[in-house]
Parts: sequence; C-alpha cells; structure tokens
Amino acid sequence: MKLRQTQQMKKPKFERSAAAVKNNITRFLFYSIILLIISAFLYALAFPNPVFELGIPAAAWVAYTGVFFAIARARLWQTPLLGFFFGALSVTLHNYWLSYFHPLAGIIAAVLFAVYYAAFFFTLKCAAKLFPRWGFIIQWALWTGFEYIRTMGFLGYSYGIIAYSQWTVLPLIKAAGIAGVWIISALILFPQAFLGNLLAGLTEFIKQKTEKRFLLPFIPVFIWAAALILALFYGFTSKTDYSTARKVKIALLQPNSDPWKSNVNEFRKELETLQQLSDIALSEVPPPDIIVWPETAFVPSIYYHERYREDASSWLLVRDAQEYFASKNIPFVIGNNEGRRVYGLDGKETTVSYNAALLFDKGKNAGHYYKTKLVPFTEYFPYKEQFPSFYNILLKADTHFWEPGVQPVVFNAAGVKFSTPICFEDTFGSITREFAKYGAEIFVNISNDSWSHSITAQYQHLSAAVFRAVETGRAVVRSTVSGQTCAISPDGAILAMAEPLLQTTISVEVPVLDKTTFYTHFGDWLPITLLVFSALGFLVGGVIRIFNITRITRSSL
Repeated sequence: MKLRQTQQMKKPKFERSAAAVKNNITRFLFYSIILLIISAFLYALAFPNPVFELGIPAAAWVAYTGVFFAIARARLWQTPLLGFFFGALSVTLHNYWLSYFHPLAGIIAAVLFAVYYAAFFFTLKCAAKLFPRWGFIIQWALWTGFEYIRTMGFLGYSYGIIAYSQWTVLPLIKAAGIAGVWIISALILFPQAFLGNLLAGLTEFIKQKTEKRFLLPFIPVFIWAAALILALFYGFTSKTDYSTARKVKIALLQPNSDPWKSNVNEFRKELETLQQLSDIALSEVPPPDIIVWPETAFVPSIYYHERYREDASSWLLVRDAQEYFASKNIPFVIGNNEGRRVYGLDGKETTVSYNAALLFDKGKNAGHYYKTKLVPFTEYFPYKEQFPSFYNILLKADTHFWEPGVQPVVFNAAGVKFSTPICFEDTFGSITREFAKYGAEIFVNISNDSWSHSITAQYQHLSAAVFRAVETGRAVVRSTVSGQTCAISPDGAILAMAEPLLQTTISVEVPVLDKTTFYTHFGDWLPITLLVFSALGFLVGGVIRIFNITRITRSSL
C-alpha cells in the first residue's frame, strides 16, 4: 500500500524534466547576471570614475572576459536578454552623470544601449554557433567594428570606447596614429574574446589535448602578442621631437560659471569675469598670442543683436564685448550662441541658432565655425515632424536645440592655422581628422561640462581628447567652463592643466606641426576592414552550414 502511494505521488517523467530544465535556465541566468554585473563594474572602473579619478586602465583588459564567457554558455534566445541588461547597466555606471543634466538623458542612454547590446549579443552568439572553434575571432572583429558603428549617425556617441581607458598609457596609445583609437580597442578586446570562450569550453578543450589541432587556436594569440609588443615598441621609439618646432602661446580661460545663467544681468557678470581673466593673461611677459573663451562663454548672439537690436540691454552688452575685443591687439576665440534669421521653404522668416566658435582679430569678426556634431536629444533632434510628441517632451526638459553646421573651418590667426571642435566633437576622431586634412596645425577645443557637476565626466571627456592629438600628430588645447582646461602634446601627454572647478586661466606653449599621420591619410580603415571580414565570415559560415545540413539530409534519405 505504501509503495502504491509513493508511486502515485511521483510526478510524470516529462514533468520532472521540464522542471529541471526550468531550474537550470533560472540558475544559468542568475549566474550570468552576476557575471555581467562584475564585468560592468570592471568596465566602469577602467575609465575615470568617482573612486579612481584617472581610472584603472588594467581593468579594461579583463572587463569583457566574463561577457564573452556568458555569451558562450548562453542559448541563442537568452543572449538578447543578457545584452539588454549589460548595455543598460554598463552605460549607467559609466555615464551616471548624464542624469545630472536631466533624468531623461540617463534614461534615453540606458534604453538605447540596452537595445544596441541586445542585438549585438545575439550577433556574437551567431558567430560562435557558425564557427565553434574560431568564432572568437569573428566576435573580436565584430566588437571592434561595433565600437566604430555606435559613433556614427544622429545617435553617434563615443563615450565608453574601451580604448579611451588607456589614455594615460602613452607608449600604447601612440599606435593610434596608425589606425586611430580602434587599434587600441582591438588589442584590448582580442585576449578577452579568446579567454572567455576558452574558459566556457575548457572541459571539451582539455579532452582534445592529445590531438594535433590542440594548439591551433593559440596561433592567433601569438599573433596578437606580437602585435602588442610591436605597438609598445613603436610607442617607446617614435616619440615626436618638437623641441625645435615653432611654438604658439595660448591663454585658456576657465570661468567656472553657472551653466544655466539665463538673464542679461548674469550675462554681464560673466562678461566681466571673462574680461578680468583675459587681462590677467595679457599681463604676462611675454603675452599670449591667442586668448580662448570656452563654449557659449558669451551667451547673447553677437551677430543677431548687432544686426537687429531688438533688445536694448542685450545689444549694449554685445557692444561692450566688441569694444573690449577692439581694445586688445590680440586674437580672441570665443564660444557664442549665434542666431540668424532665415527663410524657410514655406517662405516664412524664422530664427535659427548655432553653437558657434567666433574669431575676433583686431576687434573684427574674422570668421565663425558652427558645431557640426550636436549632442542627440539635448542639442539636436531632427525628427520633429515624425515624433512631435517626443519633440515637445524634449523641449519641456529645458533642452536648447541648435542647427548643425555643414563643414569644417580652419582659422588663421597669430601665424597659426587652427580648428575649433566644440565640446564633445573632440571625442570623435573623424571630426578632428577632417580638420587636419583641411590644414589645421593645432586644435582649440572649447567645452562646457559644468552641468554634469562631475569631475569624472570632465576627465572622461579629456581621456577622449588625448587620442585626437595622437591620431593626428597635432597639439590640442582645451578651454572649458569648469575643467579639464589643459594642453595636450602631439604624443598625448598633458603639458599643463588648470585646477578643475576653479575660476582661473592658464597660458600654454604648444608646438605647431604640419606632419601627417597614417590615420590622417587613411582614416578609420581598421574597423571597416574588420566589419568586412566579419560579414564575409558570416557569409562563408552560412554557406558551409547550409551545405552540411543539405548533405546530412540527403544521406539520411
């Protein structure tokens, strides 16, 4: 009787199997999430962060190993879930300061990267399934290409490129002059793709130790090690000698002002602060050759109020600024909100605004540059007609939209040709490369990161700017509202930097060079090549898989 009751209490075998599978899936997802959390924290620690001001570059070399391991062990349908989680968490930990601008900014970034990584993890898993032994190579190529792709288009965002974590490792980043920031990313990603996949299949791999093919997967590792050694050798032996180069002395102002100033009285106080800092710089012996004011340092549009004079107080402020420039026999580069009246396709007149860099030489407006790469959602949203409701939400979030510029500009003042990437434009190598091709001999970046209330954000911005110097072989100077105001040598070294969150000015001498690097000539050839390689890999792998399925099907008939 007891035996019969025990048998009745037992669940059917298929029910027990289903429960076991469910438990295994739940357990796997739990451990995968833990692994991805560790990877996301290591990723964030690699960059400048609140705990380690300059970041921990070594963390970047292991951060993604757990990601590759989790993907290798996951089922195909699970990878988008893992990617969604990792994308949202990694960008939130790394760029937490976006929410200081507005909570909506942090949410948009988290959602976008969650979607990006969901699709990307699925693609990485497909590569592993097509090539069980060599899939890690395709994954490495894909990830390097992915870092490039996510910097393109309206949504292009370059913060978080893994190579930027190495900004203080000068011998290594010198290779960026050959293939841009992407060659550093490629060197960091490869060993992690290999190791993550190796650990995930370690048991099976050990079983093959007696086979002749056991060492084959290590051949690419030897090639990677050789490439890393060559990159370091190149970095140690190819330092630029600019001791005899022509120099230019530039005064960089850092007013440390409120980014949300919004009335003419505050604008006047800001102008007085900028004039005082400029006078301090001009009192130096010898005086600087150029004075630089940061992004939108002077808010009222000089062009608009000089031309239309609708607001008397703003016009008087503009006039005072112009008189100050005319009283000094030195070029000024200033950030300004430039407004212009234009006629639309409907024939109606409207006012458009540009985030501009203006050059005043001997008191005259000698040229302007309009920012071409605007920050998505916070500075620019081109889909007003398609998504009017979302557009209105952005406007209500205290967003100021600008019109994008259309072309690079090279200024010529004090005997030097220079271009002025505005704010986060200096995080894109393609932009400074275009300036260099147009003839810029140095880069003068004007930025405002004060809204972030974060030295971390300012250092992360600087970490990207360092690569613009190395990629093009040109000095970079940065005038910022609150930090990091500095000068960067063509080798990526910080020559001088103002104390952040302090009202001050620094004068720096930087070399004027007209050298042309391999990257300046050929641009982003490396990630494009790796993307083509990945596409061909998927094509070949797909054909082979279809052929094998067809062959097996025929043999079973």
